[in-house]
Amino acid sequence: MKNKKVFIILAAVLGVILIAAAILYPRLSEIALSGDPAGSSVAENGTVTLPGDGSDAITAADNSKAADFTVYDASGKAVRLSDFLGQPVIVNFWASWCPPCKEELPYFNAAYEAYGDRIVFLMVDLADGYQETHSSAEALVKEKGYTFPVYFDLSGSASEAYSLYSIPQTVAVDAAGNIVFSQIGSLPETTVEQIVTQFLG
Repeated sequence: MKNKKVFIILAAVLGVILIAAAILYPRLSEIALSGDPAGSSVAENGTVTLPGDGSDAITAADNSKAADFTVYDASGKAVRLSDFLGQPVIVNFWASWCPPCKEELPYFNAAYEAYGDRIVFLMVDLADGYQETHSSAEALVKEKGYTFPVYFDLSGSASEAYSLYSIPQTVAVDAAGNIVFSQIGSLPETTVEQIVTQFLG
């Protein structure tokens, strides 16, 4: 009789654990694997915080060598930051679900249209295949009529290279491959113009 009661209690406890796991597992997996924006937070300074502590993120220009990474263009061709050594490069990390990212994209598009022949614009979409996909990024670009080329961080190479924990993030790299500007958060139009002016002298 006593063994039967113990068995019933253990079965009930196991049932509660299994139900809790069934409810929580999909949500925790979604956050861990995809950086669900619902699990992120939008700060007053115009950033969306991604999972991770961001302790190694670059937050200011330090004239260090820019970390190399590999992203993919719309046709699936691999493109490396180092491919553009000898040219000034503006790298912008963004996603279509990120409101602060969408605020600054028009400024980058205007700069690309005016100076894209003298400055490389690497507009890196954090396409993880879960919350952000090729189609979601391309739909936004098409809807807004942006002309800048989009590169996709399919392998996480770019986000790992810069220890991204918040987006948008912009990094300006000079022709010698040195970081001359880096900022986390949405940039105003005047700052985008200042970066371009610095490169063009």
